[in-house]
Amino acid sequence: MSLPADEKFLVVSFHDLAPPCQDLCRGFLEDMRGLGIPRVSLLVVPKWHDGPLMNRDSRFTDWLLSLEEAGHEIALHGFTHLGGRIQGGLFAQAVGRIYTAREGEFYQISHDEAQRWLTRGLDLFRDAGLSVEGFTAPAWLLSEGGRRALADLDFLYTTTFGHIEVFPGRRRYSAPVLVFSSRSRGRRWISRRWVPLWGRINRNSSILRLAVHPGDLKYAAIRETIFDLARRFSSTRSVVTYAELARRILDG
Repeated sequence: MSLPADEKFLVVSFHDLAPPCQDLCRGFLEDMRGLGIPRVSLLVVPKWHDGPLMNRDSRFTDWLLSLEEAGHEIALHGFTHLGGRIQGGLFAQAVGRIYTAREGEFYQISHDEAQRWLTRGLDLFRDAGLSVEGFTAPAWLLSEGGRRALADLDFLYTTTFGHIEVFPGRRRYSAPVLVFSSRSRGRRWISRRWVPLWGRINRNSSILRLAVHPGDLKYAAIRETIFDLARRFSSTRSVVTYAELARRILDG
């Protein structure tokens, strides 16, 4: 199972999608369509920050259904996007508290707990009429127990910070990600300079990913940098969703 050696791919993903950022995402998808990017992987959180379940908002779920029909992918992105108590020393604490701002929900999760939350998320999606094939953990932090739970539940793929992992067989493929940090002025300043450089460094990678968070789109400079990267890489690569890419790998 491999990718064609002469073909390069771009996956654009919108993270943390939930009812509070529906209108922001809608505008982003329109902008991407204007750039010639017709399909995006939408990473949906069923109960954003422990608020109302997404199924209580029919405007949101009906909209997701229409997006799925239009070719966008709906993927599961945690359940609440909130992490629990962090176990371990300074490194584990730094990852759980600083890198992910206490949102690493699947960072240290056990197999049984992961299976419980994944099953509940899948049930909510299916009740809304949505099909789900993939999962990305919040902040790409996924425990080994969580990974085994995904395989047990027959997910097609998961993603990490540097890879896409396709089930069955847990085959991992390098997939550098262009992602911004917009939580502070300093992070935004660094991101605007580092992310385009990272894109140039990885311009020959078979798979390249552009990951967008709602907060990124609130800052004009970050927004324009995202659009520049999307325009540049979509002109030389096949634009696919994660699920399309995983199936291409399996078919290969």
